[in-house]
Amino acid sequence: MSGGAKAGIGGIGAIIVAALFAWMSGGDPVSAGLQVIRDNAVDVAVLTLPQSMADGAAACAVGAGVRGIWNFTGKDLGMELPGTSIENVHLSDSLLTLGYYLRSDGGKETR
Repeated sequence: MSGGAKAGIGGIGAIIVAALFAWMSGGDPVSAGLQVIRDNAVDVAVLTLPQSMADGAAACAVGAGVRGIWNFTGKDLGMELPGTSIENVHLSDSLLTLGYYLRSDGGKETR
């Protein structure tokens, strides 16, 4: 897949392992994770952390070369990160939609 965005679940494991190893050895886990992003040309970051950490995590990821963010934090990102593609996902909206489908058709409809 030449020219496409590179994102893989395996990369997430590498970032977590690097961060844990750095933490266990007294190093900086954030720096270790960002280095994995840089070394592997990661294009997309998935944010699943508290809203209070969203801005900092997004800025760090973009600084490391990430071009897209899939944001599950509940805080809308975008204006502060020009040139970055961002998808803000609101789980509460999705849960309300699912509840509606369950009530309206007995849960038979699939999407």
